[in-house]
Amino acid sequence: MPTEEGWGEGTPKDIETVIARYRAAIEENPKNAALHHDLGVALLEKGELREAVAAFERALVIQPDLTSALHLMSVALADLGDLERARANWKKVIEREPRHARALYFLGWIETAYGNWDEAIELLGRAADLPPVSSRVYHTLAEAYVGKGDAERAIGIWRDIAHEDPEDLRAHHNLCAALLDAGRYEECIGAARMAIQKGSESTVPRTNAALALLVLGELDEAERFMREALQMDPSDTRTRVNLGEILARGGDLDSAEEEWRRVVEAEPRNADAHFNLGQAAYIREDLEGALGHWERGLEAVEDGPEEVRDYYAQRFHTVRAEVYRETGDFESAIAEQLRAGGPDPAAPHYRAALTALEAGWTDRCRDLLEDARKAAPRGHLGTMFARGALKLKEGDHAGGARQWRLVLEAEPDAALVVRPQLGSLFTPAELDEVAQGLKDRGLDDEHRAIRTYRTALAPEEE
Repeated sequence: MPTEEGWGEGTPKDIETVIARYRAAIEENPKNAALHHDLGVALLEKGELREAVAAFERALVIQPDLTSALHLMSVALADLGDLERARANWKKVIEREPRHARALYFLGWIETAYGNWDEAIELLGRAADLPPVSSRVYHTLAEAYVGKGDAERAIGIWRDIAHEDPEDLRAHHNLCAALLDAGRYEECIGAARMAIQKGSESTVPRTNAALALLVLGELDEAERFMREALQMDPSDTRTRVNLGEILARGGDLDSAEEEWRRVVEAEPRNADAHFNLGQAAYIREDLEGALGHWERGLEAVEDGPEEVRDYYAQRFHTVRAEVYRETGDFESAIAEQLRAGGPDPAAPHYRAALTALEAGWTDRCRDLLEDARKAAPRGHLGTMFARGALKLKEGDHAGGARQWRLVLEAEPDAALVVRPQLGSLFTPAELDEVAQGLKDRGLDDEHRAIRTYRTALAPEEE
């Protein structure tokens, strides 16, 4: 930070006095870049971000190569939320000083905000090799690896941080969460216990440990952790939703519903609580109540971000479709399936096609399969399976079996994946009859394919 012809006093307690002194000095010497720079520093420290940006801009007009002003102006812009200008300026800083550690870090942080994981990892990796080394660089680097989908690298970084500084609770918390997401439940519980042992007063390790214990079936211990988290923060609706799921898994549906109702009272637009209340109502054979809760759950997210709406649309419409299908209302089931959406553009159409086939509507099934083909024109396995099922139902056993064989060649476990759909369309005896006919015709590959699906449908009969 330049101090030539400035005081270089930093920002003492009487910041207003310092700012006044800089302003007075600038009136006497308006072309002194150092004075404008140091005024910007004082304003930044005070939190007067827009004025700080203006002071740094004036310093750069006078002295364009003042890298410190460019860097600190970017800090202020980032705090104001103007990430684009901050990003552009930090790139200029790095062009001038490729080893500017703080600029590398902040630019890497911005690239993580934009989801540019490779760029973020490259910048943060460079920052991590330069003094002053800060754990926040490694934390952000680990988060970039998580964003990229490389959980193992992130877990390794957080383990290293926790090893170097056992009191870094952020490392323990993030490690615990990453292990849970990676499905390493025992390790997640161990990391959570370590965070608690180190004095963590956060609900994070407790809720993550509870979710891991839930997956492992250790319901009593999971409930204990979740209740401990709720005791720490009774307003945490996410924790209360999870507690309800633990209670329901343990068979105490009454208490689970009570927890979810408390969530809805506190947060009427909590989609997860509505979803679970709908599930509970359906278990109690209250179809109207279930559909009502699911409708309110969809209404709760209609103003949310697109990715949130898409996630819940798929979740709610899929479960509603299954309920309608089970009750024989195939028209409503198809409508819900087509509204489900999701990352696979063909899935709503081929699932609806299978429902139409279950209802005996072969023409409707064929139309929906054409929609599925248009949505995903090239080699879509779900569409191929549904097309094979249609051919089998229409009596083209060889053609249907070939479609199913192609699915197995692409995905050897496909028969197990589609077992629910198989069971709704065919009985083991029907598949036995098809297989025998193919064998009699010498179509050995097709025969083996049908036998694979038949075994997946009813292995206990084989």
